[in-house]
Amino acid sequence: MKQSDKVLTEAKLQKKAVKAQKTIYGLMCLLVVLPFVVAWLTGAFRW
Repeated sequence: MKQSDKVLTEAKLQKKAVKAQKTIYGLMCLLVVLPFVVAWLTGAFRW
């Protein structure tokens, strides 16, 4: 493998890693908010 191929591969891996990180953070936010949305929709919050 040439050096330029290795650099290109590392750049692609970096982009995939950033995309995976954003996906994981998005899912984490969704899972934090989801119980409150479900509680609100079921009427568990009585103000």
